[in-house]
This record gives sequence, structure tokens and C-alpha cells, in this order.
Amino acid sequence: MDFDSPDIDARREDVSRPDTARKGARVWLILILVGFLLLALVVALSNAGVSTVTQTTTENQCPQAGQGFDERQAAFTLAQKAEEQRVATPTTANYGLSSYIVCYQNGTEQGDQSPVFKGYDNYTYTDHPRNYTHSEQSAYGWLQLQFSRLSIDLNQVTTIYTVIFTQTAMCSSCKKDAVSWQRTLRQKANTDKVSLSIWEIPFGQGFDPATYPIGTGIPITQDMIEKVRIQFLP
Repeated sequence: MDFDSPDIDARREDVSRPDTARKGARVWLILILVGFLLLALVVALSNAGVSTVTQTTTENQCPQAGQGFDERQAAFTLAQKAEEQRVATPTTANYGLSSYIVCYQNGTEQGDQSPVFKGYDNYTYTDHPRNYTHSEQSAYGWLQLQFSRLSIDLNQVTTIYTVIFTQTAMCSSCKKDAVSWQRTLRQKANTDKVSLSIWEIPFGQGFDPATYPIGTGIPITQDMIEKVRIQFLP
């Protein structure tokens, strides 16, 4: 005798349909979660690319044949970064930073930019001078560290351009110290192809951070910055 009636088969079919629907919903939910995870991974990798890790740049800043390196433009880029930092993090301290670009014979380049450093008079480290904690000193120290770690074929390098920028006028003590900075950087990089320039916002063009911790609100322009005249040691 056949005990499976049409009604029983219909009920079995009705019971199986919800299970199939639930399985399908779980599959779609898993696919959506995987999609979100992949998107988060892409965003994380993109953000990591904005860090200060040395990388080959896509916009070539190295001079073409017959041209000179645009030091002012490089310094202006740093000046804008310092200005952004002051707006984001107001302080009575000075702001300064540095960068370098390695130019290769084949037309490519490699560069990096330091973090923005706070500069203030040293009252903590009694065995060091007052300008030990100035932003220029920190920017210079960062360059030394980078150059001591450089792993490049110096035979393929044309020039290594380095720039230091300070948001206030450079003090006389730092100017005296800076006389030997280019020589030291050349020693760290193991090449005489290092070229250093230092830029500032001179008195009369800038502001006193102690009075305007967030700045004056006037956007900086290229004509507001000047190259510090220093006779570097050979």
C-alpha cells in the first residue's frame, strides 16, 4: 500500500522551500560581508600609501636638462604642510619639516617628506644648547637618519636635493650650526651629490606663534618665504 498521498508530498514540498530560501539568504549575506571586507582592505591599503614611507613619485620634480631644481616650490610645499598642521593643531611653538628627492639618470625619482616637528627653546636637556629642540634641528636630524639608511645605486644618481623649512625666522644659533649640515648629510649618504637648502618665513612676513597659535588666517604664498643664506662647508 502506498502511504505517500499527494497531500503529504505537498506538505513536504512546503517544508523544504523555507530551508532553501534561508540557505539562499545566508549565501547572499556571506557575499555582502565579503564585499565589505574587501572594500575595507582596499581603503586600508590606500591610507597606508599616504604615509611617509619612501616611495617613487609619479609627478617628477627633478629638473630637466638645462634647468635647475625648483627649491622654492619644494619649500613652498613644506610651508603649506606646516600651515595645515598649525590649523589642525594650534600651538605657541614653531613648526618645521624637511624633505628630499633622489634624482636618477633615467629620469625617475624617489623622495620622502618628514613629519611636521614642533620647535621650542630647550629648558629640559641641560647638557644641550637652547636651540637643541628647535624644529630645524629635528628636521635635520630626520634627514640624517634617512640618509644613513639609504640603499641606492649612487652611480645612477644625479643629485639628492634636500630642503628644510621653518615657519618662523631661523635663529642665529641654528644658522651657525647649519654651516656643517650639508657636509654631514653627504657623509651620511656617502656621496657629494647631496644639495641642501633651508627656507623660512622671515621677520615682517610671518607671525609670532605665541600670539597667533592658529596662525593669522592669511594663506601663505611663495613670495612670503625666503631662502636662508648660509655658506655651507664643502
